[in-house]
Amino acid sequence: GAADPGNAQWQIDIVMLLLGLAQAGDDPPARLASAPEIVRRLEAEGKLTPDQKSWPQAIEQAIAALPRR
Repeated sequence: GAADPGNAQWQIDIVMLLLGLAQAGDDPPARLASAPEIVRRLEAEGKLTPDQKSWPQAIEQAIAALPRR
């Protein structure tokens, strides 16, 4: 999955998994670290659905809202 950056659905699945782990409290900063890169790349490639267009900004806002250690 992660080894195939050309497969948009697998990449979306990875982002969703990372978000779920972060929301569950499993080291949110580490879990969310790669999510913005993935969705920005998918956005640049035109592979986000209309419902996913807000994801890059929403993920970056979620990271910014995390408590600082």
